[in-house]
Amino acid sequence: MTAFGVDFGTTNSLAAMIVGDHAVSLVDTTNNLPHPSVIWYRGMEVVVGREARQNMDITEAGAPPGFVRSPKTTLGREGPIFVDGRTIDPRDAVAEVLKHLRTDAALPRDDSAGQQIDRAVMTIPVNFTGKERRSLREAARKAGVGVVQFVHEPVAALYAYLRSQPDTSHELAHLEGRTVLVFDWGGGTLDLTLCRIQAGTIMQVDNLGDNEVGGDRFDNTLRNLVRTKHATMHQIEDVMGLEQPGMAAKLLHECERAKIKLSARNTADDIVFIRNFLRAEGPVQTLNCTM
Repeated sequence: MTAFGVDFGTTNSLAAMIVGDHAVSLVDTTNNLPHPSVIWYRGMEVVVGREARQNMDITEAGAPPGFVRSPKTTLGREGPIFVDGRTIDPRDAVAEVLKHLRTDAALPRDDSAGQQIDRAVMTIPVNFTGKERRSLREAARKAGVGVVQFVHEPVAALYAYLRSQPDTSHELAHLEGRTVLVFDWGGGTLDLTLCRIQAGTIMQVDNLGDNEVGGDRFDNTLRNLVRTKHATMHQIEDVMGLEQPGMAAKLLHECERAKIKLSARNTADDIVFIRNFLRAEGPVQTLNCTM
C-alpha cells in the first residue's frame, strides 16, 4: 500500500507521492496549482478549494457568513467555529479540506489512473502541540486518511532539497557533520529548525515557530501598502470607503500574486493593476501601483 505525503497548509494544501526517484505532486487538476485551504458552507452544500477561494469576498471586518479560511489555525482553539449561524467542529472543517485533496487525487492525470489516498505522512508546524496533533489525526481519520507519521515542515523542506540535488548521496556527504538552519515560511507561520547531518541522517537539534509573520500577514501588509500609495498619489483621505464591492478580496489576491512573483530571482518589481477599483471618476478610479 502506497503512503502519500500531505502538506496541509494554512493557505494552500497539497498531496504528493513518490514514483521511482521522483516526487509527483497531485495538484489541482483544473489548473495545476495547490488547493486553497478555504471552505464555503453554501447552505447545505460544502464547497472547498479553488471554487471557495474565488467566491470569498474578504472585507476589513472579516469574511462574510459561510466561509472558513485557514482552518489549520483553528485546531488548537477551545470550542467550535461559528459559521453563518451554525457551529462547526474544527476537526470537521479540516476534514473537509483533506476530503477535497482525496477527491481530486482520485481523478485521472495525464493518461494515468487516479490515486486513492488512504495513508499519508503529514507535515506540521514545529509548534504543534500534542492536542493539535491529535486533532489533526482525528480530522484525517474523518476524511478517510490514516496518518503514518508527522514530520516538521522545515525537516520536510530539507528532505525535499536533498532529493532535488543531482546526487543526493554526494550532497549528504558534503553536509556530513555540519549544522544546518532551515527556514520554512508558510502562510500562517515562520518555522525554523536547526538540524545536524550525522551518518547520512537528519537529526533535529532545536525548533522555533512564530505565528505572527506568516505569508497571510505579508499579503495584508502589502494590501495596506498599495492602498496607502494609491491614496497618497491621488490625495484621498478614505480610500477604503471608496472601494467597489469585492475589491478588498481582489486586491488581496493581486498582492499575493505580486508577492509570489517578487520572490523569484531577478525580479525587481511588479505592477498591481485593477480597473474600477474605486467609486470615483477619472484616473483615481483605476489602481496602478508599482511594487
